Amino acid sequence: MIQLSLFFKRAFFSVVLCCFNGSLAWGFDKFVNPGTMGPNALFVYSIESPWIPAYTRFQIGAGVQFSLPRDFATEPILHVDVPLFNRAVLFVDYMPIEFWRVSVDTQKNWQLSHTQGLQTADLRFGGKYLIYNGKEQYPSLAIQFLTKTTTGKGYLNRRFTNAPAYQIDVVIGYPKIYRQIHRFEFLCALGFLAWQQGANGQNDAPTWMLGITWQYNKKTTLRLDSRGYVGWQQHDKPVLIAASLNLHLVSILALQINLNMGIQDAALLDARLALEFRLPLLTALGLERI
Repeated sequence: MIQLSLFFKRAFFSVVLCCFNGSLAWGFDKFVNPGTMGPNALFVYSIESPWIPAYTRFQIGAGVQFSLPRDFATEPILHVDVPLFNRAVLFVDYMPIEFWRVSVDTQKNWQLSHTQGLQTADLRFGGKYLIYNGKEQYPSLAIQFLTKTTTGKGYLNRRFTNAPAYQIDVVIGYPKIYRQIHRFEFLCALGFLAWQQGANGQNDAPTWMLGITWQYNKKTTLRLDSRGYVGWQQHDKPVLIAASLNLHLVSILALQINLNMGIQDAALLDARLALEFRLPLLTALGLERI
């Protein structure tokens, strides 16, 4: 009887010790920041124009990231935008899996157990609400919000945080029309991002974006912007210079190309290519552009 009681005591303290050590291993990890994780873990998400599209947008494509010294990642990408009542857009951004490979140097510096793998990636969702519509004459104002779920795994290999993140931004867009076929829009945004860091709490960061969009004859759209956020720890101040090109091919089909260059705490090069299907299914409900 005494031996049985002693066995249960030892088992209990072993479980407590394992849990305690596990929380310590997570709680005191200082790498849950963009500069010390994989390029898709805490990606600087694009902040969109206040403009509400006149169609449901469905994108399917792939992305690839290169980092120093010789790190590589690639993943399929799915994105859906659904406009609502001339005032809002709901979106879902899904990365089902990520294939990754890192150099021996990165493996040693980050103390990783593997140099390559296939990992479950992140699901993000959010929306945008148009507060004030300048109707092509005055600046428009909108709020964009984003939630990153806990679907991304591979925490110990520094692929994804396996924890939530939340972002909200106020964005202003000021359009200018030139000769009826050229539309320029000057963009700026400020906001706030918070991401969970396990038992260690969370990191908070102001977000920012400056950009310009040029649209030609409603067929070709080119956007240039710089964006990032500024955390209060180390390796948490990513800065991107980004370019995107959207080519309207036929009535419901377009080609979307995104190029992002990391200046600090981000992938050196991030390229994404997608086919965009513009589905006017909701236009009949009066969800056209204002």
